[in-house]
Amino acid sequence: MTLIFTLETLQADQGDSLILHYGPADNPLVAVIDGGPSGVYKRALRPRLDELRASRDPDGALQLQLVMVSHIDDDHIRGVLDLVQQLEREREDGRDPSFEVLALWHNSFEDVVGGNGPAGVPAEVSALATGSTASSAGLSEPARLVVASIAQGRRLRDAAAALALEVNRPFDGTVIAPRTVDWGDGLELTVVGPDGERLEDLQRDWERNVRKKPPSEATVAAYLDR
Repeated sequence: MTLIFTLETLQADQGDSLILHYGPADNPLVAVIDGGPSGVYKRALRPRLDELRASRDPDGALQLQLVMVSHIDDDHIRGVLDLVQQLEREREDGRDPSFEVLALWHNSFEDVVGGNGPAGVPAEVSALATGSTASSAGLSEPARLVVASIAQGRRLRDAAAALALEVNRPFDGTVIAPRTVDWGDGLELTVVGPDGERLEDLQRDWERNVRKKPPSEATVAAYLDR
């Protein structure tokens, strides 16, 4: 059997949106890696996925073997969130789904720092997403953008749960390095970060500096800016 491996890049402005074609040459499998910032899903990612679906089974759902979010910055996660929310709307409207997501890799901020749902992230984190508050707290622009994307990561996690998507298989919770996963059909995925030691350090630091005492915006800003 002839196997293929093709990584297709979509126009994603300052972000990333990739489609991986792999497996049997006569019937390639499809995975999505990141979805770009606002507008990319509507303009580039969805039309390309619709095109693939039309070429295979116009009346059925296109199977996405894996949808992966490399990290929660807006220019990577937004298009994936748009995709999953489209599936939510289709289900609510009683329509057949356009796509079938067989697995999702996504480390939300709450999962990474060891929080338990939205309560794991104090309100001060969300407050810092606004430009004026971020400036007064001394939060840098890169850090502010990370804060702004935390809520997107939470929404993606909650939408995945509502759709009963399989999240972070075969990991026990967080996707973590070092590990190589045999995904089947000739595809191996090697995770290079984050590693366990850095995650444990992050979780201890978060617990010590933020969660166990009433946080101020300045405390959270200093933590996130590092």
